[in-house]
Amino acid sequence: MAHCTCKAGLGEACSHAAALMYALLAAVNVKDGQSSTQKACAWVIPGKTSQIQYEELSKISMTKKNKSKSTTLPSIPVPSEDEYMRFFQQLHECDVQEGNPNGTAILSVIVDHSDKYIPKTVQPNLPQPLTSLFSNARLQADLSSLLVESEKVFDDLQLTEKEMGKSK
Repeated sequence: MAHCTCKAGLGEACSHAAALMYALLAAVNVKDGQSSTQKACAWVIPGKTSQIQYEELSKISMTKKNKSKSTTLPSIPVPSEDEYMRFFQQLHECDVQEGNPNGTAILSVIVDHSDKYIPKTVQPNLPQPLTSLFSNARLQADLSSLLVESEKVFDDLQLTEKEMGKSK
């Protein structure tokens, strides 16, 4: 076993000794100073290239030759507009039956079904912002009239429990 003078080496479990052993092993594996990937084509044995005739690129077929007979796919008719709409309606009904909150993505771009997918941020149901209370006339008002007006604004303020962050 190799020994090292570091603290871990006293217990004969030092990574320095292991690193030294790996370095020696790597040196033995690289016999002439080059790895096999550093030599030109040392890892690929060339095939039978003497039988290949050179051609222009436009004349070379890039497809794999298949020895089995090729099968042709049956002709599938293009669906009619009614068939498309029936399909989309069935997708919508599946979403409703399964209670899918997000729905099927394709329906978000179909005219008769897209209204369900309008993001809530586009149509927010928020109270009027407090910045709307600003008025240049209020800058000249005295404190007593501002307090009276603030009481009126506070009394008129109506928030739903959802807007206040309370759950039912």
